[in-house]
Amino acid sequence: MKQHSKYIKRVLAGLFSVAFIISLFIYQDQIINYTQNLIVSNGKIEQITPNAYTVDYEFMFIKNTNDLEPKDKQDLLNIYYTLINSGQTTLSFYCPNAYNDCLDNLKKIAYDNELLSHINNFAHPFNSFKYITTKFNNRNHITIELVHNYTPEKIEKINAEVDKIEQKLIKPDMNTEQKIRVIHDHIIDITRYDVDRANKEDFSRESDTAYGPLFQGYAICSGYSDLMAIFLNRWQVPNYRIASENHIWNLVYVNHTWLHLDLTWNDPVMPDGSDVIDHTFFLITNEKLQEIEPLEHRFPTHIYIEGK
Repeated sequence: MKQHSKYIKRVLAGLFSVAFIISLFIYQDQIINYTQNLIVSNGKIEQITPNAYTVDYEFMFIKNTNDLEPKDKQDLLNIYYTLINSGQTTLSFYCPNAYNDCLDNLKKIAYDNELLSHINNFAHPFNSFKYITTKFNNRNHITIELVHNYTPEKIEKINAEVDKIEQKLIKPDMNTEQKIRVIHDHIIDITRYDVDRANKEDFSRESDTAYGPLFQGYAICSGYSDLMAIFLNRWQVPNYRIASENHIWNLVYVNHTWLHLDLTWNDPVMPDGSDVIDHTFFLITNEKLQEIEPLEHRFPTHIYIEGK
């Protein structure tokens, strides 16, 4: 009788296990979605931790966020920016079930390299990415990974050189505009525009980053604007790099006004090869900028709203 009872218990236990496994298989989507939503609602997926170069200014197009449960496309844009701006190299989160278009909107962002490049311009150059990828599956799980433009070794070397320049050129009694002018002139003085790289004929120099003007004496527009942005962020001057289709320069908040600063166009390539420092594009309004040169400086005003 005892053996029979044990046999029945084993059979029932086996049937229960089979039923449990079948239930898991049948309801796996519901279980996964419930678990994901539970994690999201408790805010335990992942945290974005800012580093020393995280920009904390509030911009009109994009903002830092602590909310990794997106509800619309703007939330997704903010998540991308917050990751890039933080200096982290990876982030995982879920699209909530309540946000029906989440994956569709995310794919539109992930495949839009131009948009991602614009978002990149709002971050400190040291946190900007060289490559960025987004992975997603039908379980609404998202992973963003990026590779930075600047290695820790390059950052250390650039910072040491910037320290020397500040100690040599920046005086305690200088106001913000005076500091910008002296650094603007110094960068142009030590730099030649890299015509070969601009024409895609020679990529041997790192003229597309701040390393080029500082250590190789050459820059294209991204090298000029990166180096200027590094100084501006040191002084906690609100700024970002602003871009048109084929050009990039700086937008700076000075004396309660957003003004354009284009070191590239202030370092013209002269026919006789002589070095010239110009100030035509030094801290000017958008009205003045468009009056002087409306073609290369036609930027998307719905993104760089402060520049209008």
